[in-house]
Amino acid sequence: MLANLKKDFEKVILAVLLILLAVSTIVALKSVDSTPLNVDGGTQGTEIEDVPDILDYTETLKEYAGILTPHDIVYCRNKQCNNLISKKFTSCSLCSTAIYKNEIVESDANDNFIPDEIELSWGGKLLDPKNHTRDLDGDGFRNIDEFRYNESPHDPESHPLYIHLTHFAGIEKRYLPIIFNEIEELKGKGGIKYYASGIYAGKGGFYRSVGESVYGIQILSINSKESLVSILYNKEKIDLPLKKRVMIPGWPKYKLKFMGSEKKLMVGQKFKLRNESYTFVSVAEDALIISSGRTKEEIGVGRIPRLSTPEE
Repeated sequence: MLANLKKDFEKVILAVLLILLAVSTIVALKSVDSTPLNVDGGTQGTEIEDVPDILDYTETLKEYAGILTPHDIVYCRNKQCNNLISKKFTSCSLCSTAIYKNEIVESDANDNFIPDEIELSWGGKLLDPKNHTRDLDGDGFRNIDEFRYNESPHDPESHPLYIHLTHFAGIEKRYLPIIFNEIEELKGKGGIKYYASGIYAGKGGFYRSVGESVYGIQILSINSKESLVSILYNKEKIDLPLKKRVMIPGWPKYKLKFMGSEKKLMVGQKFKLRNESYTFVSVAEDALIISSGRTKEEIGVGRIPRLSTPEE
């Protein structure tokens, strides 16, 4: 009997605690501040009146943090702005241009992977099947690539890196002539020191001693009696007699194709694609590692370009 009374008492206490918890939760929710919150620098506001609106506002912040899908955004109608805007707003946060809801279409009528609302904001025609391959601003990049890299199709200065239009087109192996003409013996306090003079690859004369290098080719030894100079090239020892012109492999050049032209580059070389600066850093398997002076990132350039030109 006492055991049953104890169990009933525990149930009553538990029910009272649950009721108190529910009441405190309701009081807390009603105390939420319903003051309108200004979003994105004051150009557009969203009122917070209850908990569901707070959740909606959180989703809006997520969108501005970069979690966007094509059907959630629209480009600003002002072609000098072209800011990406969440469709939850009614005007651009940068230039205050209004967003007209009748321009927003939740579809991709021409199946070109660019949302219709964005094509409309560009001034494109939804029935044009080639709209995504056109180049509105003449900067060499297709509209689809401007969209993917979040660049403006109306500003020729706003575009993806030109390195994305290049591809690795092969290696040019070179054989360069070297000739040692004379060996000179010099006596000093430290003893006799030998020097070899000659010409390499038509770049002019050189005058080097043992341990020194000629354009990356190290001189290992100089034998005046046998008129022989030993060099180290590609970890291999090569004996070269005096007065004999010998062809040895030179540093290879790597071919980089860019919009109909070709650049031949050596590792470490700096170069430009139009107004963009790059450095050829290294070779990795079947790709060239290129460093961008603009973004400081290293990009692998393979046999196939990452992007296509409008003509391709």
